[in-house]
Amino acid sequence: MKRYLILLVGLLLFYTSFFSATVSADDSITVRVGIYENSPKIFTDDKGNASGFWPDIIEYIASKEGWKIEYVHGTWTECLTRLENTEIDIMPDVAYSEERSALDDFSNEIVYVSWSRVYTREGVDIQSLLDLEGKNVAVLKGSVNVEGPDGIKALVSAFHVNCSFIEVDSYIKVFELIQNGEADAGVTSKDFGYQHEKEYNVLETAIIFQPASLYFAFSKNSSLTPYLIERVDYHVKELKEDQGSIYYQSLDKWLGVKPVGESVIPGWIIWTLIGIGGLAFLLAGGSVILRSQVKSKTKKLTAEIIEHKQAKDALKESDEKLRSIVENSSDQIFMLDKNCKFLSINKAAANLSRKSPNEMIGKSLFEIFPETIAAQFSKNIKNVFDTGKSIFIDEKMVMQDREFYNSTALNPVKDGSGRVIAVAGIVRDITERKVAEEKIKKQNIQLKKLDGVKTDFLNTTSHELRTPVSSIKGYIQMLLKHTLGDITEEQKKALEVILRNTNRLDHLIQDILDISRLESGVMKFITEKTDVTKMVNEIVETMQASADLKRIKIKIDIQKGIPDLMIDSERIKQVLLNLVDNAIKFSPDGSTINVKTRKEKEDVLFEVQDFGRGIPKNKQKKIFEKFYQVDSGIDRKFGGVGLGLTISKKIINLFGGQIWVDSTLGKGSSFKFTLPLE
Repeated sequence: MKRYLILLVGLLLFYTSFFSATVSADDSITVRVGIYENSPKIFTDDKGNASGFWPDIIEYIASKEGWKIEYVHGTWTECLTRLENTEIDIMPDVAYSEERSALDDFSNEIVYVSWSRVYTREGVDIQSLLDLEGKNVAVLKGSVNVEGPDGIKALVSAFHVNCSFIEVDSYIKVFELIQNGEADAGVTSKDFGYQHEKEYNVLETAIIFQPASLYFAFSKNSSLTPYLIERVDYHVKELKEDQGSIYYQSLDKWLGVKPVGESVIPGWIIWTLIGIGGLAFLLAGGSVILRSQVKSKTKKLTAEIIEHKQAKDALKESDEKLRSIVENSSDQIFMLDKNCKFLSINKAAANLSRKSPNEMIGKSLFEIFPETIAAQFSKNIKNVFDTGKSIFIDEKMVMQDREFYNSTALNPVKDGSGRVIAVAGIVRDITERKVAEEKIKKQNIQLKKLDGVKTDFLNTTSHELRTPVSSIKGYIQMLLKHTLGDITEEQKKALEVILRNTNRLDHLIQDILDISRLESGVMKFITEKTDVTKMVNEIVETMQASADLKRIKIKIDIQKGIPDLMIDSERIKQVLLNLVDNAIKFSPDGSTINVKTRKEKEDVLFEVQDFGRGIPKNKQKKIFEKFYQVDSGIDRKFGGVGLGLTISKKIINLFGGQIWVDSTLGKGSSFKFTLPLE
């Protein structure tokens, strides 16, 4: 039985080798290979020849396939551009990424695994990513370790680090910029750094990132690409399986990497294979079919393995990032079991009790904190375990003679069946926020007191002013009616001017009284069922005389069937009078004003539309503020102190409505407000 098994193994191995030799027997072709300076992996030696790990591999494959290699020199970016434009066929030393796979094709076999490192010079203190804040960082333009999803740009962005990047076309220039002080730090592959760090007097930092699998890349648009990928994959796989091959010799020579161990094939197997060679040769035709099937399955399996490895690497890297964020967070982050023992804890939480995280693991709350604090905390932990729901608490605490405020979030950690197995907690010190809130609260109380004093002053002053104004107004009216004797025509004109200004003063005092009462909450409202149509008509009749002075026509458009409203009709009339009066003021002579009313869902909409000069967009919200006027200034054309719209807004809001303006500069304005039906 053993003899037959040996025979079968030998046949399979021979079929594979025979088929490989068959498909390799091809006409000689010229393969253009990109080369850039990245010693010791790939570079140009002193004699101008391609040298390094990657040229060793591609030249070995070319010798086996009968290819002629034509090296095309350039920078990293130039080589990638040439590959995309089909100006070269193969580009070595390329890391896979989703973005690049859209532009180029890749071999299935991983050729080498490397990673990237941040370097600096003596005198520049860079221990972590956070130390790159404000620094100039030299990088290789277009490299995956710069632009990739886990490149240096993505890393500093994730940690909100602001630094400047200097993009160059080779790793040599990266080290040169660090050496001459133009850059504080630089990013290269670990292989380049290992080879050249002493030459340029640069120093390694602790920042290591982006483990990357490196491949041969191929032009996506070349008809030669499928053939090249198949042959390169075949030879790379074969080389990696033979620890005495040029692959491992080159790794040792250029990168100092030695194979883990050597495989040994017993002599009896070799002699057996030689003995059955003749028979295998006769069956070579069948081997072509068999190897084709094996190759297809192998390619599919390889792709799945690579995809799985990439996903696993990405998950590992994500976990490391998350762990770093948690460890370096200023918030206290921890996890407790149902016995209130620490399963994990970060530095910030451990520092609270002046212990290290390792000292805290496995200890219970009662072993670390005062009993009162531990008891309250354990009660909350039990609550989360019992209910399976999160708890959020803001509380005042006293510990180690220090009073402070904490905001705590306790969240359940559940297994696949939904059972709570732990509680994850985040505690943030909000002492500064609480102190600021208390300060603001005290300031608000003080401001309310001052506002009360102001309101009382305005109320009292307005009352005191109104009494003499009423007397003046009364005597002027008596004089105009000749009650106190005859007056001349010139005296009559003077008295009319005095009366108009007295009325303006009376309206101003009334506005001040109204705003004081509204702000202090003492304004009285008498609500009654009000006929909307009748109310609007009365307003128009009242204002028609003022409109006639400017030959302005007021049109009324009231929707039929509008129900009565429970409102204080006098106060709503006050709003409408103010809006119509403003429309008359700001409308040109001979124009039209539209007063509209209609029902909209649960509200009644009132609108006063003019075709005046309009209001700038940046002032449309401000006009409802106290004392604000669009035409402010000493030389302004229209009167008033800017309280009418403020009073109108407060009245409408108190009745549960809204007031606003739609306006276009040069075309006019539409002031609108709503009142709820109920």
